[in-house]
Amino acid sequence: MQDDAIPGPEPEAQGHAPRREPNPRLMGPGRTVWVSSALALTDPGPAASGLVIQDERGQALLHRAQYLGQASRGEAAARALLGALYLCLDNQLLSPTLRIEDAELAAALRGDARPPDDAARLWDQIVEARARLGSHTVEAIRGTNPAHVVALAPLVEWLPERTRRAEGLAVQQRDDGSYEVRSARGEGQTYRVTLGTDRETPLACECADFQYRNIPCKHLLAAASSAGGAEQVFHHPTSPESLESGRAA
Repeated sequence: MQDDAIPGPEPEAQGHAPRREPNPRLMGPGRTVWVSSALALTDPGPAASGLVIQDERGQALLHRAQYLGQASRGEAAARALLGALYLCLDNQLLSPTLRIEDAELAAALRGDARPPDDAARLWDQIVEARARLGSHTVEAIRGTNPAHVVALAPLVEWLPERTRRAEGLAVQQRDDGSYEVRSARGEGQTYRVTLGTDRETPLACECADFQYRNIPCKHLLAAASSAGGAEQVFHHPTSPESLESGRAA
């Protein structure tokens, strides 16, 4: 699953001040912090971040979702990473591994590219937070990220609009358990959709909307509705049982 590893710099003594007492469950070494973000409907659009902290055995210790308001894809990814860094600082995590899915952000962290334009205003804060955190690693990942389902939770209120767009789309189940959904534009275009029946099978659609922003598209919702309910899009088996959520001030 790992693609790249970006070591963290040495600590500095200034910057973000802890907002609360450290959580004893989170303190200590060997923690993995999965970080994700999601947009609803448009880019820029309603955005949210999500993170999952696991111990060295892969046991989930914390799930947290936060609504970010209107943001672009790059800004949402940067805000999600910054929030994760601050959480690590607040809870005194030792040498944590942070896993992110935004390739442009990862390239900038490695020094291989400039920060994305829509993340530039947060860049100094990200650099400062990484310096204060000290020893840590940021990994750029591809594939399943348990934090992505968490990030989708605050965007549930936009589900009815996407469900409306899914109405009337022709859906046919394939022999392999996936679904073939006809494009709303017609012209014989169809998209293959997988809903996932276990933790190893991701929710996915071949359309550009899903591939670019990785959020439930109308084709995925049409297939889910055909299978028995669009709600399963937000309650995939990788979804945590409980969330600590909040809205940004």
